[in-house]
Amino acid sequence: MRGQASLEFLAFVGISLAILVVFSLVSYGRNLELQRESAWVAGWSACKQVAFEIDAAYNVGDGYEHSFALPAKLDNRLDYSVEFVPAERSVWMNWSGDECYLPVLASQVEGAINKGYNRVENDGGVVRFG
Repeated sequence: MRGQASLEFLAFVGISLAILVVFSLVSYGRNLELQRESAWVAGWSACKQVAFEIDAAYNVGDGYEHSFALPAKLDNRLDYSVEFVPAERSVWMNWSGDECYLPVLASQVEGAINKGYNRVENDGGVVRFG
């Protein structure tokens, strides 16, 4: 009788561990997917913010000046780069294998778009970052 109870207990523990392993693998895969989606949303949000700031400076015209901040890292963990592509009149952003291209109205954009603090201005039709 004791032997049978021990075998039943071991079978129960074995099945419980197998269920735990399967659940952990599924949870890990879903967590990776959610982290990727979160980074994608953060990347597109920052890209849209830069494009909006360029378009706002262009539309308002000469004398416009505004400060804004971009995150140091996307989703507090991923590095990224952002720049203006003059030939395409667009903002290009790249992070962790994903990228964003958004068209803007301005054809002349000068200065570097930085992580953290940025100041954008329209100086005689030229949008400048500083």
